[in-house]
Amino acid sequence: MECTRPERPLVDVSLVITRYSSVAMDFDNRVAAGKSVRDGLRDAGIILDDTDKVILKQEYPQCKTKPGKGFMEVFVAGTVISETAWEEYLGHQKKLALKRLLRRTAAKKGAK
Repeated sequence: MECTRPERPLVDVSLVITRYSSVAMDFDNRVAAGKSVRDGLRDAGIILDDTDKVILKQEYPQCKTKPGKGFMEVFVAGTVISETAWEEYLGHQKKLALKRLLRRTAAKKGAK
């Protein structure tokens, strides 16, 4: 399967993180093990966010493999965010970043 990076982040995402291991894991631990994968997809700009508003479907199957041969396989499908929605999102993020910066600056001045 070919992997390509979308030009803008994906929304309406279906995510399947398959864990291959010699030891079975219960469902809630498989979900927890997938957290770094979801965070990485968000941080890399592949998905817009790792919230339920963006990831509409999540699956965490597991398959048995030989000891020492474990890995995780990730399948992501979604819709590329429209250019207009992307620009709005970026504008909103810039405003939030500016507010955080102003709050930090004010807190530093107040601490002196």
